[in-house]
Amino acid sequence: MPELPRLVWCAVALGLAANLAAAAGLLPGLWIVLLPLGNLALLGAGGWVAWRWLSAR
Repeated sequence: MPELPRLVWCAVALGLAANLAAAAGLLPGLWIVLLPLGNLALLGAGGWVAWRWLSAR
């Protein structure tokens, strides 16, 4: 498994923070933006890891 770059760690942190903020209702009007943004960040990070893992095989 390759080392994860800082951008992937930041995407995971951003995704988790956005999803938690949306679920907690911290920014009531922005949950409709935060939830998809968090999910896209997590999917992007997961896709990058899967792509690197499959290309290394």
